[in-house]
Amino acid sequence: MRSNRLDILNLQETIRQDFTAAELRSLKCGGQFAWNWLPANGHSGGLLLGFRDETFEVEEWRKGVFFISAKILQRNINMIWCFMLVYGPAEHGRTDEFLGELERAVTECQVPLVIAGDFNLIRSAGDKSTDNIDWPRVRRFNDSIAYMALRELNRAGARYTWTNRKLNPIRCVLDRFLKGWGANLGKEKRLFKENLLSQVEELDRQADGAGLDEEGWALRYHLEDQLLLVDRMEEEYWKQRSRVRWTLEGDSCTKYFHAIANGRRRKCSIP
Repeated sequence: MRSNRLDILNLQETIRQDFTAAELRSLKCGGQFAWNWLPANGHSGGLLLGFRDETFEVEEWRKGVFFISAKILQRNINMIWCFMLVYGPAEHGRTDEFLGELERAVTECQVPLVIAGDFNLIRSAGDKSTDNIDWPRVRRFNDSIAYMALRELNRAGARYTWTNRKLNPIRCVLDRFLKGWGANLGKEKRLFKENLLSQVEELDRQADGAGLDEEGWALRYHLEDQLLLVDRMEEEYWKQRSRVRWTLEGDSCTKYFHAIANGRRRKCSIP
């Protein structure tokens, strides 16, 4: 790790209740780090999160059942933002509890944020190597991401981030990086985006039912273009304001898949 000079280090499934100073030094990150962790639940889970002191000042730590987060000052650009590390429950009966906690945390956040970790949820058919998919759960996850006005960062590396380690394995994308603006940053823009998403959803319901005429499809394309413009504005903001290197040890985020608009274009053709 020392050779990569990481600014943010995240470890998942530590299966640990705590860490000693010697154990943290043994990670050999180079330099001084501010560390905190979420204890494991029995023989599963556990999160460790650290920030390089010369790059960040940690202003506040926060812990939930499924996450640990830090409000941080990035010294080189004097920017305050939040980094949240999550570990979603493998027991899908707790999915609503997990997403509900996440939604509350994001709603209460007053600064830009990045969320990373193992969500233990998929967003599309392409996220799983088999067709045994719980579509209501997929919709619940995508609806939650849309509600929080988050978008997903691209990744490199293997297509899938998890396997059940069988000779004929099931493979899934469970690990992601998401980013957002927080509750009150750019509130008008967030409300504008939510309104666009609502209109797109309604047009998609009409398209799947009675269908849309040419005017309806023209409106659908226009709304999608507006959403893409908002997304590009968010992307430019982060490119200009953040120059940070981080790692999610052992995992990487998935390619961007928009909860509502992206991917619909293939289905939208004027008859």
